[in-house]
Amino acid sequence: MVIQQNMSLQAIIDVWPETKYIFQVYHLPLSKELLENLVANELLTELLKALNECVGSTVKTCTEGG
Repeated sequence: MVIQQNMSLQAIIDVWPETKYIFQVYHLPLSKELLENLVANELLTELLKALNECVGSTVKTCTEGG
């Protein structure tokens, strides 16, 4: 599964607790709000890349259905 902009911070941390520090680096509060609603578009791509690198997930490792 790849971390995507339509996921909430809380859901991401629940599944991948190791991502919590990345949200702290970006000064994002723990929230049930979707990433796409919390992060400006120009920063969203960078954040998603950092999160997916942290969990070792890329579109190459993603399988249909999660």
